[in-house]
Amino acid sequence: MSTQGRKPERGGTHHEAWFYMLRGRFRIFVKPYLELIASQVQRKIVLWLVLALFGWITVGCNQQPTKDPLADESFLTEQPCAPPCWYGLELDISTEEEVYSVIESLPFVDPATIRESQQHWLSYENVETAIDFGCLHPQEHFCGEMRVAQDKLKLISLLVNYDLSFETVVDKLGPPEYVDYGIYGPEDSYCLIKLNWPEQSIVTRSLPLPMEDCIAIEQGKNRIFPNIKAGVIIYMVRERFLDRPASLDLRIQWPGFAEP
Repeated sequence: MSTQGRKPERGGTHHEAWFYMLRGRFRIFVKPYLELIASQVQRKIVLWLVLALFGWITVGCNQQPTKDPLADESFLTEQPCAPPCWYGLELDISTEEEVYSVIESLPFVDPATIRESQQHWLSYENVETAIDFGCLHPQEHFCGEMRVAQDKLKLISLLVNYDLSFETVVDKLGPPEYVDYGIYGPEDSYCLIKLNWPEQSIVTRSLPLPMEDCIAIEQGKNRIFPNIKAGVIIYMVRERFLDRPASLDLRIQWPGFAEP
């Protein structure tokens, strides 16, 4: 009989019979164990990845910003002289030449950013030289300004490039004599609070705060919290502390800190 067109029958030899028998036993006995092992390995890999990711997140959250050892913290350290002296520069004593000599020598100042302009104080007749500069440590396009009039240093304004709270400033200088506050920015978008020590020739201005803080102060509520961050430290001669606040500001006597 012709076999053309018929499919060959499976298991026609002894070896093939053994092969199919072993494959059946593999499926019944061995394969479930391999699948179990594989699933356990997968679970361990997933667990390891989760723990590794959690550890990375934890380290990232707990890591503190790197402190720049060359940053200017002379207000706190009083080195090389105590405020309102600044790296040997003294109000109403240091000359314009001395101002340039000092700021060009400081390691945290970027000499390429030193700029000079003519400004006015109170009136157009009072012309003075403004010398501002940026910093390398930390890198800031603007971090300070000096004002010189009649060849005498009248004002030193310094950007605070480290963590400095109002509480720390008051602990160091004592209670301020009075507080100026005002709403600034596009569409009156933020509030600035200034603590004033005229007898010590020092002013501390806050970082921008919510506009509502200024409104609350005007309504008689104390919104001067100890954890407010200082944004600028200013040293200026006594005559620049005016009997009235600036045009955009209001003034109150020091009320003490509000409860956080």
